[in-house]
Amino acid sequence: MTATRRFTAALAAAIIATTITGAIADEKLPTGEQVMDNFVKSIGGKSTLLRIKNTVTKGKITVAAMGQAMPFIQYAAAPNNLVVEIETGMAGTMVQGTDGDLAWGGGQLLDGAQRDSLRTEAVFNAQLNWRKIYEEVKCVELTEFNKVPCYKLLQKPKHGTEIAAYFEKGTWLKRGVEKDIDSGVGPATEVQVIQGYREIGGILYAHKVTRKVTMGGMTQEMIITRESIEQNVDLPKDRFAPPESVVKQAEDAASKEKQENK
Repeated sequence: MTATRRFTAALAAAIIATTITGAIADEKLPTGEQVMDNFVKSIGGKSTLLRIKNTVTKGKITVAAMGQAMPFIQYAAAPNNLVVEIETGMAGTMVQGTDGDLAWGGGQLLDGAQRDSLRTEAVFNAQLNWRKIYEEVKCVELTEFNKVPCYKLLQKPKHGTEIAAYFEKGTWLKRGVEKDIDSGVGPATEVQVIQGYREIGGILYAHKVTRKVTMGGMTQEMIITRESIEQNVDLPKDRFAPPESVVKQAEDAASKEKQENK
C-alpha cells in the first residue's frame, strides 16, 4: 500500500471512529431509575414478581483452579430471608443465612460488613425492591461490557461500596457487575458476567454467573450455574431459623454490650 493510500485509510478509520463516538455521546442517556425500572419490566414485570413469595434454587459452583463442582441449594423468601447450603466435599456442608435480623456463616454470628452484605443479598425480589438497597443509581455512559452495548450504572448501596452494573441496551437485561470487595485477607476486585436468561413462571432468571476475583495480581474464576428454580414452595416454618449456637452468641453479645454501657 502506498503512503497516500495508507493516509487515506487511516483518515477514513478516524472519521468512522469519530462518527460512532459522537453518535454515542449525542444520545441522551436514560436516568438510573429508568434503567432499573425497565430491567424489572424486561424480566417479567412488577405484578408477576409480586406473585413470587419464595424460591428454592439448586445448582453448582465450579472453581476453575480446582476443577471442583460443589452442589448448592438456596432458600429465599420475602421479605429478607435467605439460607444457602454448599456441599464442599471433604470439608462438609457450609451454611450461611439470615432471618432478616441475625446473620450467620459456618455456625458463627456475623456482624459489621459481613452481616450487612448478607442482609442486602437476602432482600427478596431485589430487582423490584432496588430502592431498599441503593441510595442512588446513576446512568453514566453507554459502553460495551463483554462485547455487548450496555448502559453503565453507578449504584450507591446503603451499605458497602459503590457498584458498577451493566444493562444491555434494547433488552434492559443485566449483563454484568464490577465492584471492590473485602476478601477477608485483603482488598480485591470482582467482575461478574451474567448470562443464560431463561423464563420460569413468567420471570426471566440468569442461569449462569461467572465471577472473577482479582487480588494481588492473581485472578480466580468461579462459575455459578443455576440448574433449577422453584417458586412458591411449601417451606417449613423454621426454614430460616438461626442455629441455636448463633442465637446464644447473639444473646451473649447483647449482654456484653449492655454491661459495657452501664
